[in-house]
Amino acid sequence: MSDDIATGAAERVYLMELAGTGPPVTLHKLISKGERLEIATGDEAIKLDALLLESIAWQRTGDRLSELVDTPEAVLTDPVSAYEIDADHDGTVTRIASEYSGVGVSKVETENGPGVCFVAPERGVGTVLGPQTLREVVKIDDTFDFSKWFRTPFGPEDTPTEGAI
Repeated sequence: MSDDIATGAAERVYLMELAGTGPPVTLHKLISKGERLEIATGDEAIKLDALLLESIAWQRTGDRLSELVDTPEAVLTDPVSAYEIDADHDGTVTRIASEYSGVGVSKVETENGPGVCFVAPERGVGTVLGPQTLREVVKIDDTFDFSKWFRTPFGPEDTPTEGAI
């Protein structure tokens, strides 16, 4: 065990940076008594565990995600975001996992630029978010806001038995 983990500091593993219009977005995997994904841009960052990332992978449109951010139009008009998993992966998939959930995170290249693909393989669902959307996600003050998506514990309410259970 490294000294950083023994003292409670998280190990930070660089995953990727998305550049384009606007400030770059960087992603790191944090490991310390569990795994989280840190999404950061400028001085703002958000840390999401596997369950919260899976809830993002469940989304079939940008509508619900747009309800959580300060500028909903940024999410709804992001040219990169796609609420399905048909983009080409760069071949590197990082898994963020807990005892309850696991999500694959990878950089993808779409027709409109780079994005991040979030896939919940056990559920058979995924989504791609572009830098424009991720810049809004990092501004979410309280990750408890995501909890309203968990009214149906196995996925979206419109398709409660979607994917493997």
